[in-house]
Amino acid sequence: MARLVLFVNGELGIRAVEFLAGQVVGAVVHPPGERDSERIRNAVGDDIPIWKSDQLEKEQTRSEMEGLRPTHGLSVLYGDSIPASILDLFPEGAANLHPSLLPHGRGAHPHAWAIAAKEPAGVTLHLIDGGLNTGPILAQEAVHTLGTDTAAALYARLIDTATQLLASSIPLWLQGRLQARPQPKSPSAPRQAGDLDRELRIDPDKSYSGRELIDILRARTFPPYPGAPYDQDGARLRVRIELAEEDD
Repeated sequence: MARLVLFVNGELGIRAVEFLAGQVVGAVVHPPGERDSERIRNAVGDDIPIWKSDQLEKEQTRSEMEGLRPTHGLSVLYGDSIPASILDLFPEGAANLHPSLLPHGRGAHPHAWAIAAKEPAGVTLHLIDGGLNTGPILAQEAVHTLGTDTAAALYARLIDTATQLLASSIPLWLQGRLQARPQPKSPSAPRQAGDLDRELRIDPDKSYSGRELIDILRARTFPPYPGAPYDQDGARLRVRIELAEEDD
């Protein structure tokens, strides 16, 4: 039976812990959150160790994790790199559940770029190989992007699809029944978190088509993120868009 260490963040991470609780021997929470840790504790019981993400670089954490004799590692929206010294503990490898249709959408905020750059959207389970979302693909599912989507609306559908992929594919991977395939070369460099403000900003002195401006605003409407930045009269302002279908 698989002995799984989970690296989790947010609601999807909690769902993964709850779904896989019977095989979880340890969990790492990022960012450290008492609420997340409490829900994980309720799912796995009092005997399963839970670490905070800032403890992974400590030799004591590695030693404790090694003592659990884990077979697999699984990252679910973890949002940070896992040290090689930790990845080496999993003889059957480690996988990552990423909310993009790789090789598109590598890195941060793929839901926003799917709208702004018109990239394919979806969810991918892939092996971790040391690069940023570059490992062989185990399973993936496309998600159609609608012209009425904000990044928040698209993200909600991606999480629903990721939940389904988690339920259908993770058990097969843990049983050694998924065949990984090489990932195609990415058409773009992986995005960093700061790329949103650097590239998806509004310049009041620039001429935009209506579609360009709407797409920037749709991509940047993703609470709790503060929206698209622009500077006006010495002030830094943020703007989002509200979309509503008109009644017939």
